[in-house]
Amino acid sequence: MLNKKIMLGVAALSFSSIVAVNSYAAVPGFYLGGQLGYGNVHQANISNSDLNSITASALNSNNFSVSSFSNSGHDSGLAGRLFAGYQINSNWAGELGWTKFSNMNTKASSTALDKNTGNTVSSSASGSIKTDAIDLVAKGIYPVQNNVNVYGKLGVAYLMSRANASASVTEAGSTVSGSGSNNEHKFYPTFGVGASYEFTQNVAADLSYNRIQKVGGSKSMASTDLVSLGLIYSIG
Repeated sequence: MLNKKIMLGVAALSFSSIVAVNSYAAVPGFYLGGQLGYGNVHQANISNSDLNSITASALNSNNFSVSSFSNSGHDSGLAGRLFAGYQINSNWAGELGWTKFSNMNTKASSTALDKNTGNTVSSSASGSIKTDAIDLVAKGIYPVQNNVNVYGKLGVAYLMSRANASASVTEAGSTVSGSGSNNEHKFYPTFGVGASYEFTQNVAADLSYNRIQKVGGSKSMASTDLVSLGLIYSIG
């Protein structure tokens, strides 16, 4: 009987040791991390209406008919985020991050008949928008099981957009061209959700979704989305 009690005690001790080895509670203190994934800045391509307005402005007339139009562009692609934070306890943290999105690029072209002169008019336009953001968020963490946590983030982001565009209209060998730029910087609410897995007390990986939500009117900014994989290192 004594041997059985000793064996049960050793087994219980061994089990608790295994749990301790495989369970890494969040270490209070500072942490650093990076995320890489797919981002979307939700910007529209140059439309037929946009190019018609450019053509009308160059001709100083709306008396034309469009015979062809084409456009292309992309507003999504590789994006990344670098961040630093402070782990208060196993349930709360604060985080400061910087996100860089892929540039949005678009172009369009059209041909039209100038009804006033009978000449063919060729119009083209192109543009690009560079977008990045700085965010400050509170992070609520819920431990699901050993090494696995889910979390939600809520805060504010300073979204920065730098837009450039150029256009030209040609008729009978004469070309009118122009270009312009616009920079916008606004504070928007931001939120996100994710899950993390702790390999050790100091190293964890996460999968997350983050959104910056546009509020109000803007000439060159829209809501942004980022789905990413990340790596976190806790300094402690």
